[in-house]
Amino acid sequence: SAHDYRYFPEPDLPPLTQLSAVSHQLSAELPELPQAKRLRFRDEYLLDNKTTEIFIRDEALADYFEKVVSEVKEWERSSPDPAKKPIIKLAANFIVGDLLKLLNETSSSVADTLITPENFGEFLAMVAEERISSSAAKIIFEEMFRTGQDPSLIMQEKNLGQTSDQTELEEIAKNVLAANPKAVADYKNGNLASLQFLMGQVMKESRGKANPKVLQDILRRLL
Repeated sequence: SAHDYRYFPEPDLPPLTQLSAVSHQLSAELPELPQAKRLRFRDEYLLDNKTTEIFIRDEALADYFEKVVSEVKEWERSSPDPAKKPIIKLAANFIVGDLLKLLNETSSSVADTLITPENFGEFLAMVAEERISSSAAKIIFEEMFRTGQDPSLIMQEKNLGQTSDQTELEEIAKNVLAANPKAVADYKNGNLASLQFLMGQVMKESRGKANPKVLQDILRRLL
């Protein structure tokens, strides 16, 4: 019994009352727990399990991702045209891929990055609207990471803007076809890989600025 252990009331502790209210208050003060965040990231952002787990393991990275998402959502609301690519998925891919790679190479953390969420959002909008090619995006992103510069400024300084001008691209494509008769003949004989070779040559001549979709349509029409 209690008296065998010589239990007695603690004089410095008052009786505990309203435990339910205290419990609710403490629950409200808790940070978001991993399982709740896991479910929210999957439902709200439609991320795959692997990407979700990367964010769950790194709270700072997850917070940075959500700040970037906040920026791209603002762009989605203000953009007159729908995104050509799912921009939230783009954000996740660049963060868990390119950003983490650069952070690991420089032995730094996401707290050290010079890329602001605002600049990251602007960069993703440029990619989604296909204003820059995939190769140009890599160059711009690495420069942003190194200097913290605005992506539009980097694009202008390095002349990396993507062109969809039909007349300009058609002229380059005609020159490339004339210079590569064997590849043209191979394509017409059923070797579809020749089209990729010709596209690569046009991309080289345009210094990576040609819009791949527009270019492919032009080449197929000319061939």
